[in-house]
Amino acid sequence: MKKRGEYYITQFFYLNLQTLIFIGKMKQLKFLMVALTLLMGISFTSCLNSDDGEYDDIYGMVLVNYMGLLSFEDAAGNTYQPTLASVTQFEANSSLKISDSRMGIILGKSIEPETNEKSKTTNFTLKNFQPISFANAVVSMTAESLVVDAPETAPVITLKLENGSVQPFLYNKDILVTPIAWRLQNDNDKFKMHKFALACVLDEIEVGATDLVFYLRHDKGADDKTDVYYSNWYGYDIKNALERFKEKAGNLPTKLVIKSHESGNNSNTEIPENYTEYTVEYKIASTNQ
Repeated sequence: MKKRGEYYITQFFYLNLQTLIFIGKMKQLKFLMVALTLLMGISFTSCLNSDDGEYDDIYGMVLVNYMGLLSFEDAAGNTYQPTLASVTQFEANSSLKISDSRMGIILGKSIEPETNEKSKTTNFTLKNFQPISFANAVVSMTAESLVVDAPETAPVITLKLENGSVQPFLYNKDILVTPIAWRLQNDNDKFKMHKFALACVLDEIEVGATDLVFYLRHDKGADDKTDVYYSNWYGYDIKNALERFKEKAGNLPTKLVIKSHESGNNSNTEIPENYTEYTVEYKIASTNQ
């Protein structure tokens, strides 16, 4: 993300060609966004060239804030204030209501260079916004209650993209973000049936434990077809799960383990017996407070 005269990047954003084709066929889905390269913590000096020849220097993953006035906040705590005119124009063209989202990816052009090194607010013209599905992590008491709290009726393809270079990561100390690739019928109504829950089980947490285990659960609803491949980002608020873990373990975790049932890049709808695991280090000192 752009911050204090430089271009700070939050994470790699990826939309593959199959996804773009799928979205193009399903015009009701207004997830229109260019593919961006967003590398965590690296200063980036080149910019994206827009259609009018100007460079778009605001782009990245953000939280959406709406208190009567729309703004965005990046993982470093910087605020990005879009002009009302640009928001109005984008929403009219896309049929999206940005304030309905809690997280997303923005693309835009800063209005003026920052002159105050201490300033953490940047005014900009919004060019594009892609919503990121966002939910609170589920906390279940037992493995039995997990089946009810977070139903699982289908595997995902994978939680890693770009040959493994894109995997689950911490956006900040309370938010976990993961790419999810999965298969479905090429139909907007069936798309809406698919739900993805991130859940933990309290009974599995022992005193002194250091690993907080999450399960990525995919409920396909009544969609029994696997015609197309789709992938996107999904964000989860894990604050309550962390607090409950600390109550039982006596400490915060040092590691987050995400387990998912994966089919690989095929059309198999049966849930495999074994999990695929992903590990994310949880270090408060290195994570934004």
